[in-house]
Amino acid sequence: MTNIELAKKQLNRIKYKILDSGCKIAINSIDSTGYAVTTFNGCRIGVHRLVAFAYLNLDLNDSNKLSLHIKECPNRNCFSEGHLYIGSYKDNAIDKVQKGRHPGRILTDAQVVEIRAARVHRRGEVKRSRLILAERYGVVPDYITAIQCGI
Repeated sequence: MTNIELAKKQLNRIKYKILDSGCKIAINSIDSTGYAVTTFNGCRIGVHRLVAFAYLNLDLNDSNKLSLHIKECPNRNCFSEGHLYIGSYKDNAIDKVQKGRHPGRILTDAQVVEIRAARVHRRGEVKRSRLILAERYGVVPDYITAIQCGI
């Protein structure tokens, strides 16, 4: 059985209801942020990501992390394949801000390059530099870490 077939089999196990809007809403397995989650290949994964993998050719092993799903509807718990599309991380960030899901700001490509160049490899200075960069660019420290790690 291929991974896509396994993903579809796993998706068939999820209990859900369909709303008038066409949203497939999971009835169980909702995480603290409101997203439906499941386990696939031993890893916890958002059900909407698994749908994007199984039906929209999202590459879950994309080492460059260049593509991901974006939800068309505002319902976090929705995993209807018709409400998802593939886009870049920048597309997703813009989408989150437009829908009011992310209070942060969007960085320019030049700012991302500056943040990556500022990465400090000495242990004691890493945390301090993250805090300084986060304050400078108006984002949270975890966002700085994600950028510097290429996530």
